[in-house]
Amino acid sequence: MRRIPVVTMGVMALGVSVTLGAQRLPWYSVPVVPGPAGNFTCVTRPTGVPVPVATITCDPGKMSLMPPDAQAFLMAHEHGHVHQIVHGLQFSSNPEADADCYAATFMATTNVQSLMGAVRWLEQVLGPYGGDSLHGNGFQVAQFARQCAARVGVVIP
Repeated sequence: MRRIPVVTMGVMALGVSVTLGAQRLPWYSVPVVPGPAGNFTCVTRPTGVPVPVATITCDPGKMSLMPPDAQAFLMAHEHGHVHQIVHGLQFSSNPEADADCYAATFMATTNVQSLMGAVRWLEQVLGPYGGDSLHGNGFQVAQFARQCAARVGVVIP
């Protein structure tokens, strides 16, 4: 399996796509820059211009507290938000769950080992008390990631 590079700072310029039947999950070429992200580790904001469509801003201090697999899941989650921006879906009924599903599906088809590590981290470190009301707790995100991975035939124990 091909490992997805995780860039926590600088500019990410990848053009990877994964085909799932007729569905394509792109990995968007958007800047990933260091900076304040408020209460979150990373935030994705539309730029208002066609290229790039969004910028992902990550707090370097918060990112450094996460292991590589959790960072990879977070970057895939943020790219799920970019996908929402590109397709006008950022106001869906649950954009955070949609971004989690994007992340789990992308990772299930590109780096299942890293997805398994991220799910373990969500359960063991965040557990029932980590997370927030917008994103859910660690157990909820991990369970949803399992369900989304299962939709593409990947079982995460």
